[in-house]
Amino acid sequence: MELIGSYHASGCTVEAYFPEHGAPDNWTIWVVKDGNVVGEFSARIAVDSVYGVNCQTMVLLEAAAEAAITEVMRMDALAHAA
Repeated sequence: MELIGSYHASGCTVEAYFPEHGAPDNWTIWVVKDGNVVGEFSARIAVDSVYGVNCQTMVLLEAAAEAAITEVMRMDALAHAA
């Protein structure tokens, strides 16, 4: 996997990785907290530009990163409530 970039919010780092060749629209997203991967997600985002990742793709990746953080925070809250 090739890292496209990372996004920092709510005490987490979200790393987005380019899709593998066999699944050109399936992005891998990791949520990292305190140096550990605490969530792994995928997002189906088509790359519509022949020039590579465009602004629309980046907006969708940022939304996927926010959703991943929200899910990790939800799972963490459930674990602490139990």
